[in-house]
Amino acid sequence: MVKPQKDHNRCTSERILYAAIDLIADKGYKSVTTKEIAAVSQVSEMTVFRHFGNKRAILEKAIEKYSSISIEHVFSNLLQWELQHDLLLISRTYMSGMIRNDKVFLILIKEGTSLYELDHEITKHPVQLQKSLSHYFRQMEQKGKVISGDSDVQASAFMRMNLGTYATHLIHRRHETTVIDEQQMEQLLLVNTQIFARGLTP
Repeated sequence: MVKPQKDHNRCTSERILYAAIDLIADKGYKSVTTKEIAAVSQVSEMTVFRHFGNKRAILEKAIEKYSSISIEHVFSNLLQWELQHDLLLISRTYMSGMIRNDKVFLILIKEGTSLYELDHEITKHPVQLQKSLSHYFRQMEQKGKVISGDSDVQASAFMRMNLGTYATHLIHRRHETTVIDEQQMEQLLLVNTQIFARGLTP
């Protein structure tokens, strides 16, 4: 009997988190109340308080849970040590995770100045990704497949290229202009990684 209760609690918590993300992304953190979050998630306001305590804790949990990009499995298991292939795979995985959590990143953009105490949580995954990329470029240099250079700078440049592509997508979505569809995004990632790989190939 314990497991169903845990599943029920998790389901309720996730409904509250999803409702909060939707509302805060649309209206801004200050404009959203716990009463609204409760109504959208179809629970009582007391249930919201019981699960999270307050509105700030809901936002913190949402950022913790939904701002991470699961990409370490790529570096651990899926690399082929072919620059163009690997960079495209990394870009696809990164972009898929970012787009899946669009509303969380919209909140981070809108509310960034008021979230300074969450800087560690927000930057934890990008910092780890840059370290993994830097290590990859060093290994590729040792294999003679990448030109000699500062691997940290190479990793930073690659991340900024992908972030720029994502920012373009987000701007289109936020202002409801022409949305970049999956085929267009794939073409953008392909061209980006082709150019980047050409620049690093000896």
